Amino acid sequence: AARLALPAAPGDMDLNGETAAITLPATNAIVRVWLPKMTAQTTDVGVPCTAVRFRRDGKTILAGAGAAREIISIDAQSGKLLTRLPLPVSPARFCFSADGGQMFVTGKGEDALAIVSPFQNEVDQTILAGRTPSAMAVSESRNLLFVTNPESGDLTILDIDTRGVS
Repeated sequence: AARLALPAAPGDMDLNGETAAITLPATNAIVRVWLPKMTAQTTDVGVPCTAVRFRRDGKTILAGAGAAREIISIDAQSGKLLTRLPLPVSPARFCFSADGGQMFVTGKGEDALAIVSPFQNEVDQTILAGRTPSAMAVSESRNLLFVTNPESGDLTILDIDTRGVS
């Protein structure tokens, strides 16, 4: 339907309603695009970000800065930098609980995953999740988090409520 030139090569992207968030790792930026008008604004975050997701309510953008080992949160409307949350892993993959109140983060660095409270802009807990935790998915019917472990060739299943291995 339309084409919008970006100032650099895109990394990851997420949509929330009629707004897109796109990482530009080479320029240390996040671009917010308003689709109806095809207008864009760029926020310089100072470090390359690869993973990006909107918080469930669409008011905050959460970006993973792998080299800096942090989650950067940005106000989705203004582009203002809100927080930098240090992590024990290089954030590469994000997965939300069914209600959106918890964000699970995996990446290189430890055999753990970080649990972020996106509405409080804080890291809640870091827990062991198998060997080199990677891709994740949530089972809404049983409130379980499934975490793949490529190096060991197995699957870790965590109970989201108790945060224990099922």
